[in-house]
This record gives sequence, C-alpha cells and structure tokens, in this order.
Amino acid sequence: MKWPNDLLSNGRKLAGLLCERVHKADLVGLGINVNVDRRDVPPDVRDRVISLSELAGAELDMTDLLVAVTRGLRAMLSHRNEQSFTQLLRRYDEHHALIGRRVRVVTGAGEMPVSGTCEGLDAMGRLLLRDRSKLHRVIAGEVKML
Repeated sequence: MKWPNDLLSNGRKLAGLLCERVHKADLVGLGINVNVDRRDVPPDVRDRVISLSELAGAELDMTDLLVAVTRGLRAMLSHRNEQSFTQLLRRYDEHHALIGRRVRVVTGAGEMPVSGTCEGLDAMGRLLLRDRSKLHRVIAGEVKML
C-alpha cells in the first residue's frame, strides 16, 4: 500500500481508493486494474501499472471479481469493531510501501512540498516524514517517491 490511496503489487499500481465526505456521508470508491493489457496503457505510465489478469496469467470474470471484492469488504466491515484504529494502522504499516523511502508530498496549490524519509503513520493516520531532525505530519497530498 502507498499512502494515501494506492494499492501496489511489485511496486506497480494495481488499484486506488478515492474517499470523500458528502453531506456527512463518507463515500469510498475503489478502482481496480482487472483485465488491463499494458500494451494499451500510455507509454509514460506503462511501467507503473499492473493488473489482476497479469498477476493471474489469465483474464478474470468481472462479475466473479465484484462478488469476491464485495464479500471481502463486507467481512472486513462486519468485524471493524474487533480491532482498534491503532491496530489497523499497525497492520497498514506492515504493508506500507513508503516506509524507509525518501518521498516528496505536494499538499496544496501554492504550498511548498514537504520532503523526508517516511516513518509510517501516526495515531491519526497522518503520514510521518522525517527531514533531518524535523518530523512532518501530513494529512493529505500527492506523494512522489524520490
């Protein structure tokens, strides 16, 4: 996983999450590269993406995949109260692709990028970047690996 919203396989993007709050409701969108032929992907991003069919070595049935993802999400959400947010963040950090890597985060228009070595997530899920002796806590932004 690459904070805040990418799912990686072999360092390449397999899926992404889009989260937003609308009228006090939290919405989560999930985009998965399923049957993507990398030859059809624009050359400038071709080496940064991967699909489930490439990993499986065969095309996948979209309906079967939707059912499997839905069942997995339902199982996870039905057990969400069995672990604390802190435990969930620890599990995230076990798979966090950025830990120990130098990254730059652009947090907003007109703001200076924040750079540093990723130390994981804090208790609120913010990205921790250490730049020399200063620890930055990043709430949101576009992450680039250096």
